[in-house]
Amino acid sequence: GKLDFKLHPSHQLSVRVNTFTNDNPWQSGGGNTAIERGNHFEDFMLSGATQLVSSFGPNNLNELRVQVAYRNTTRPPADPSASGPSINISANNAQGLQAINFGPYTGIGNDFTQRNTQLLNNYTMLRGIHSFKIGFNLQMIHDERGTPLPVQYTFPSVQAYLDARNGVNPRSYTSFSQTIGNPDFEMNNATFAWFVQDDWKLRSNLKLLYGVRHDLYLYDKGIPGSPYSETFNRDYNNLAPRAGIAWTLNERNVIRANSGLNYDQPLLAIIERAYGMPPAGTPA
Repeated sequence: GKLDFKLHPSHQLSVRVNTFTNDNPWQSGGGNTAIERGNHFEDFMLSGATQLVSSFGPNNLNELRVQVAYRNTTRPPADPSASGPSINISANNAQGLQAINFGPYTGIGNDFTQRNTQLLNNYTMLRGIHSFKIGFNLQMIHDERGTPLPVQYTFPSVQAYLDARNGVNPRSYTSFSQTIGNPDFEMNNATFAWFVQDDWKLRSNLKLLYGVRHDLYLYDKGIPGSPYSETFNRDYNNLAPRAGIAWTLNERNVIRANSGLNYDQPLLAIIERAYGMPPAGTPA
């Protein structure tokens, strides 16, 4: 939904709301994978944004935008009554047997919640043969994560599983894995960028565009004692210059050239993964 308001001949206000839901039930079940191993994928997002465009005389324009976005994704088990460890029985290609999987869903407890608040402003000034533009973009990202704590056995064959269950050979499994620890955590990250540029009309048919952008990635402080997240480096030196030129030869031909440096957005999934690593000195 979107609404536009003309507050004043020089001020235009826009309000926008966007939402979606995604409900995908009974994933990963069927065939030799029991339904109890399946999960539901439930996803919900709601965001609202406001933009105010203001002109201050014929040579000055300001664009202000504020956005707040919320998203929650969960993967509850398809069968909440399932209990005990998760069981995997490996495939046997020689005998033409497929893998068999049953027991609780290994992602029980997976819960992702994120809130993103953004403030952005651009200001344009026309001064003779120059068009100056400055602006900034601030994003504050709050994450709350619930991570699964699965218990899982893997057996080489159906007979090996039956031998373990019946007590004939309790250790007939190929591997055993269990995730322990605190399954929940929060983290706060932020990004801030500013830029300044000039659109310089050197001649009626020749224009030069040049400027610089500065990106700051303000990662969370980390977890004391963790080998991978004791500290996260905060980047302060991401200066990105750029320049371009447009030369109009005639009505049908224009030569354009440009070059610049850009920095990619941070991947918060890397920090999330580091949070899940055990502290230094913890046995594997």
